[in-house]
Amino acid sequence: MSAPTKVSVAIRPYSVPLASPYRITEHTHASLTPANLTLPAQLARNTPDYRRKLVHKFLARRFFTAMTKDSSCSELLLDNQLCFALHSTSLMMTKTYKPLLKALNLTYPQYLAMLVLWEEDGITVSHISKRLLTDPGSLSPLLKRLETDGLLTRIRRAEDERVVELHLTDKGRRLQDQAQTVPGCIINASGQSKPDLEELKRQLLKLRENLKTLT
Repeated sequence: MSAPTKVSVAIRPYSVPLASPYRITEHTHASLTPANLTLPAQLARNTPDYRRKLVHKFLARRFFTAMTKDSSCSELLLDNQLCFALHSTSLMMTKTYKPLLKALNLTYPQYLAMLVLWEEDGITVSHISKRLLTDPGSLSPLLKRLETDGLLTRIRRAEDERVVELHLTDKGRRLQDQAQTVPGCIINASGQSKPDLEELKRQLLKLRENLKTLT
């Protein structure tokens, strides 16, 4: 293989065409050094125009590589992602609930469904799915399990059998009394005051509403 040829390149501010995935800005000269770049020897055998294009592409790649190592890309670090902070906190919250709900023989999704039913008994599957921000079809196995456990009954409306109403049983209503201590345990586990948690919830609800407008 022939030795690399030194090609002297003056780095000036200019932009790569929009079709290119790279762009060189006015700060290029600060990111790409030295000015004498080692390029493959075959460039010397190409026409000046073609050689300039390859140098341009080479500089763009160098610029792109430099930028990925720059602190400006810190927004792509995992720990800097809001979504991951929310996701990981949700996972920890679910784990905190697990032993509390085990005493009630409920999973976390089942607990959420029961919370809605303790508020509004006799509602439809469509209504509870809207409250839980989920698809009605995905609730069917969960509701069936709650019915099997004797916590609710599913009744189709006589005038429209497509509509299914959910009614708590006596056992389901009694379970509400047993669940009274769960919210307090979660507050204690959080290590935060009620006002702080209320403010956090307010901001999360605002974020959720803003995101809903985009979907």
